[in-house]
Amino acid sequence: MFLGLFFGFANLLSGPFIKNNFVSILFFSASYAFLDFVRSKILSGFPWNLWGYTWSWLPEVLQPLKIVGLFSFNLISITLFCLPLLLIFKKKSYFVIFSLISFIFFSNYIYGSLILNQNKKYLSSFNNKESLLNLKIVSPNFDLKYNLTNKDTEKLITDLIKYSDPHSDKKTIFIWPEGIFAGVNLKSIKNYKPLLKKNFSPNHLILFGINQTELINGEEKIFNSLIVVNNNFDKIYEYKKRKLVPFGEFLPIENIFNKFGLKKITHGYGSFSKGEEQQLFNIYDFKILTLICYEIIFPELSKTIDEKNLIINISEDAWFGKSIGPYQHFSKAIYRAIENDVFVARAANKGISAFINNKGVIKKNLSPNETGAIEMSIPIIKNSSKKYKKDLIFFILLFTYVFIFVSNKKLNEQK
Repeated sequence: MFLGLFFGFANLLSGPFIKNNFVSILFFSASYAFLDFVRSKILSGFPWNLWGYTWSWLPEVLQPLKIVGLFSFNLISITLFCLPLLLIFKKKSYFVIFSLISFIFFSNYIYGSLILNQNKKYLSSFNNKESLLNLKIVSPNFDLKYNLTNKDTEKLITDLIKYSDPHSDKKTIFIWPEGIFAGVNLKSIKNYKPLLKKNFSPNHLILFGINQTELINGEEKIFNSLIVVNNNFDKIYEYKKRKLVPFGEFLPIENIFNKFGLKKITHGYGSFSKGEEQQLFNIYDFKILTLICYEIIFPELSKTIDEKNLIINISEDAWFGKSIGPYQHFSKAIYRAIENDVFVARAANKGISAFINNKGVIKKNLSPNETGAIEMSIPIIKNSSKKYKKDLIFFILLFTYVFIFVSNKKLNEQK
């Protein structure tokens, strides 16, 4: 109901002023795009299912993302979706505008196809093993359970080892998804160190999600963390989630809501704490950016660090059940790959696990509720992504739309 307010305000903003003409389409599109931007930024932000995500499965159309950014692309998409109205308005000049913009759209499709073909040739040139990183994504399809017994935890780890199927002489990073150790902390997992050491070799690293409890300034804090360990269970990298899900991982204005007996809707009473910084995971000449769960939907999180060769995203999508949610969540990873010009490796429990190349093409994937593993050697791509002022581009486009509308309105009033 709350998210619906943003659409309502967009209608209130544009409704009283629009008429059956082209400039009204611009103002209507600008209103919706602006409220989408606001929704993505305020109260921790929720840039979920913007209109621009409609093109998720057409990478040929998506290639301008790297230059203009998500919000500009969203504005352009809304405009395109409204464009057929020009044919209903039945003006010759509008037919010309419709034809011109349609031509630009199909030209962009051809341009995107050329980019994909060039990139395919570029990626095929990586035949040196030293410039490739072997990754194996495991999707165990576990049910979401809490309060696991030692026997339950041992069964989980045994199954994960079976699906991982490690080969001792092959350098591999195994990616296990978030949520598989729900309600189990890192200290408990360490009890199974002999089991991991027996099956994994010094050539292996294991990346997985886990909850961690730390004592900071005398206060016990809980973090949703991503950990990388070797076969000896030595921790070599850790990332603490920075964007927490409101009501899912923390309770806003908790000191007030707690007085009424309210808590977050997930397991446990206390809220998770936010991580404060993001550092790349450097391994085998690779610089890897790690993101946990719905952090992948925030373009700014993946743009904070430019010098990266790969994004790894782990997620728990069992919350969505049998809804369209896992597909919606996955589509955001396609956009982050294009915006950053890097591969994305996504491991999701009961969601879509996949390797996505740097132009948004899905190379390998596992469907929701599919148990198994996918493996791929990822090339070290020299990231050519620059610090474009993408929000600035969006506001320039937004101002241009409004300026054209206001200027036309004043011109008509003078007549």
